[in-house]
Amino acid sequence: MSSSTPLKIGLLINPIAGMGGRVGLHGTDGEIYKRALQLGAVEESTLRAKSSLALLGDFKDELTFYAVEGKMGGDLLTELNFSYYPVAYQSIDTSKEVKFIKSSAEDTKALATQFLHSDLDLIVFAGGDGTARDIYSVVQSKIPILGIPAGVKMRSGVFGLHPENVAQIIIQMINPANRRSAPAEILDRGPESAPYSASSFFGVALTAYAPDLIQRSKSTHSSTAEIGLAELAETFANQMKSDRLYLLGPGSSTNLIAEALGISAQPSGVNAICNRALIGEDLSESDIFTLLEARQDVQLILGVIGGQGYLLGRGNQQLSGAVIEKIGWERIYVVASSQKLLNLAPVQLYIDFNIDSASGSELETLTPPPTFIQVHTANARSVVCRIVHNVPSPNNGKARSARSEGRNYVAS
Repeated sequence: MSSSTPLKIGLLINPIAGMGGRVGLHGTDGEIYKRALQLGAVEESTLRAKSSLALLGDFKDELTFYAVEGKMGGDLLTELNFSYYPVAYQSIDTSKEVKFIKSSAEDTKALATQFLHSDLDLIVFAGGDGTARDIYSVVQSKIPILGIPAGVKMRSGVFGLHPENVAQIIIQMINPANRRSAPAEILDRGPESAPYSASSFFGVALTAYAPDLIQRSKSTHSSTAEIGLAELAETFANQMKSDRLYLLGPGSSTNLIAEALGISAQPSGVNAICNRALIGEDLSESDIFTLLEARQDVQLILGVIGGQGYLLGRGNQQLSGAVIEKIGWERIYVVASSQKLLNLAPVQLYIDFNIDSASGSELETLTPPPTFIQVHTANARSVVCRIVHNVPSPNNGKARSARSEGRNYVAS
């Protein structure tokens, strides 16, 4: 395939984005990334960018990349044998040209400023809502931006459903006729004093037009605590079994169960309850494994992200593929308000596991998700939803995003 007008892409990787997910932190802004490193975090964003860009190997002649040397893009393009135009600028932090180990908001904005002068068709970035905010603050709606999802909880409407979907979009845009754009909200978590599920609005960016491949922006509904869901939480709390370990995933829906027990817990994290008492709060992946090693009887309660439909992979990376493998799909109980499900189009749930970078193994070795899973909306009421998932491989560049096949789990 040959194009007379190659697609010009500015690539920006935020190396510290998403590092806090598995270790129970909720971002890497400021100096939080140092704490994440102390807890054993790894650079998830580079791995996820690789799983996406590795799929473009057959289209090198149709793509022209612009990137800064080092961790923020150049290193990965070189590793994947892509040529690129180096974009040089002065780092705000060090007053010299940098080959990054980390990046700051100022570095992201400085690089985005250089992209404005490069006559680009698209900016592709690997990061989360903070990275999207920083780029948008510079480019506004002058250049479409497209995110490889690599943050902890991505609320904005500029991210591919899965990393490989970003590659699909880029391939489509090689044809100049497909270089259309669409408006997308830039959202981020609200102030610390705001409820966990609340988002702040920062503007409307442009992104690639690919409605089936880009996630919707997160919505917040007052119906999260509707009467039916609250009654379900009360019933569930009253029927909890002695000595069983209950893991409550992040979110206001699952936190209703803790509230029904009279427990005050951090709704942004994974919390552990046994014998109606809180035994672990805001757990990391390793914390969860420690609990699972000690207890055989366990149940995981998950919520659904409003407007997006994500079950795993957004805001709960500590519930990794390996953790779910240990728990077992049949031990997962999903709760969501009926209104939240009705606002999904189509009504299906998404799973976007990170690559298991700690062990180097491929997630393809894990038991695949079920085809359908039951979502409980009220006492004696539930909806069966299809699951769409991805299984990326860091070693061969192959990835898939598909509906699960073969098994249905209806948790009781």
